[in-house]
Amino acid sequence: MQGMQALNRAELLRLFPNVQDPNFTDLRLSRLNIVSIDPDTFTGLVNLEIIRLDHNRIGAIQPQTFANLPRLHTLFLNFNNIVTLSTNSFNNLQALRMLQLSRNQIAIINNPTTFNNLPSLQLINLNGNPLNVAQVSDPAFHLFNPSLEIEFQQRRHRLPLIPPPGPVVPICQVCMEDLVGMVDLAGNPIPIYRMPCGHLICQTCYDAMPPSGNGLGGAIVKRCPSCREAAPTRERIFFGGYKKKYLKYKEKYLQLKNKL
Repeated sequence: MQGMQALNRAELLRLFPNVQDPNFTDLRLSRLNIVSIDPDTFTGLVNLEIIRLDHNRIGAIQPQTFANLPRLHTLFLNFNNIVTLSTNSFNNLQALRMLQLSRNQIAIINNPTTFNNLPSLQLINLNGNPLNVAQVSDPAFHLFNPSLEIEFQQRRHRLPLIPPPGPVVPICQVCMEDLVGMVDLAGNPIPIYRMPCGHLICQTCYDAMPPSGNGLGGAIVKRCPSCREAAPTRERIFFGGYKKKYLKYKEKYLQLKNKL
């Protein structure tokens, strides 16, 4: 085990002869001194749901390494030596929900297609990498997935980490309607609520949300329908205030981008 350098298909089958068994769903490859992975290593292992490659010495993820793994929902690549991510490092992982990339050497992510085709992604952990907000390219993270969280600098950030330039079009997380100028049948403006988690919901959908779960002291509270976070309070806002805050961060974004 101590001498392993490259992980390939033959070596994988030697370590796990039953890896192609339909009941084999959790592949544990931690602490095996792996430096590189051949792109065809996991080909055809369609039943894998979790791959653990943490605490190795992997320096890069080759394109298509994790291709055609339709059930993979959790991928651990933390505590490695990954410096950069290629265009198709995580291409078309339809079920992937959690991607652990903490404690690597990733200094910049600036390819807009790095996280393409990951519709189920909920969490990317980037703690312990030499990144800062100005170095994170917004196209790489602006995935139009309101549930996505980025764990970075020991905090969880909701998108957009840096708001992308361009017009802002906030939508209700329940009915998916444009919140700009939303009115009721009588022509009256419909209030917008910002939940504690940051998601926006129109009053019509908020009023229709049933109480769910126990809050502090046993109180019945509502939960955000997008991320399920408890929402004992909510902030009533209007699009004008939301746009003003967005433009403030857009200006900061442009200032940071010009320094690169």
